[in-house]
Amino acid sequence: MPDDGEKSREQLLEELQLLRDQVEAVENQNLERRPVGTLRSDSEEDSRAWLEHSPVCTKMVDLDFNLQYMSTAGIVGLGIDDITAFYGKPFPPEFYSELFRNQMLQQLQTVKETGEIGSEEGAVQDLAGNELWFHSTLVPVFDPEGRIDHILIVSIDITERKRSEEKLQASNELLASIFNVSRDLCSISSLATGNIIDVNPAWLAGNGWTREEVIGKKGSELNHWANESDRDRFMEILLRDKQVRGYRATFLAKTGEPHNFLVDTSLVEIAGEIMLVNSVVNVTEKGENGAGTIKNSETRIRWGYCRWYRPRPE
Repeated sequence: MPDDGEKSREQLLEELQLLRDQVEAVENQNLERRPVGTLRSDSEEDSRAWLEHSPVCTKMVDLDFNLQYMSTAGIVGLGIDDITAFYGKPFPPEFYSELFRNQMLQQLQTVKETGEIGSEEGAVQDLAGNELWFHSTLVPVFDPEGRIDHILIVSIDITERKRSEEKLQASNELLASIFNVSRDLCSISSLATGNIIDVNPAWLAGNGWTREEVIGKKGSELNHWANESDRDRFMEILLRDKQVRGYRATFLAKTGEPHNFLVDTSLVEIAGEIMLVNSVVNVTEKGENGAGTIKNSETRIRWGYCRWYRPRPE
């Protein structure tokens, strides 16, 4: 399922179709030479009105990469009062960042040389200095003789999506840090395969294995459970309730030494797959009275960060 703030696959497909429709509508016009700043078209006025009121920013540049036309969406989005001041001038304009200008000019040159559609994604600044993100498709438009006449640049504003991605990345980095510094022994494994996806340093220190010895292995390969009957009962509760809280079990370290643990586990969907997110506390020397110490604020908090955990790449 999509994270909060991320667009669904259906929404992205709708945006892509909108872009395709935009390109098709402009390409299907019978383009002829016209004054700078006007569309080359003898199509009906309703087609022109549709283009002008589209939320997609459409630009037209000549083969010297001078701006010839920009639709209303782009003019308004960039805060431009008088677009005519930019017509006949190099594109991208000077108020764009040097990095973006260089990348866009490289793409324009490639489209001009190959005659193939290109794309570019990057950050630009409006006239007020605000950062905006656009995904642009560069489309060569040919004359009746098959020569490139000009290039259309069709841009979709993806600013909100990029901001959401940046916030999500920052959140994931924070939560991954919490996972890694937790004193509890935390692990994540696949419900479908049983393979261990990730463990934190406390888990490794408490059990004696190295990271290389456990990642990608099935829990059963480690002979971690001291009693199979305990594991069977644990899985029965987990599959029934989707979570297990305070389950007492004995686990074997790499050396075979037994340790008593209290286990908290939840079934969580991560990257489209159901995972077991485990957090355990060693109560071997705490006894019954000390067992309750795990039910503190840290225990309650950890299920918040485990829910949004993202495994680090290997």
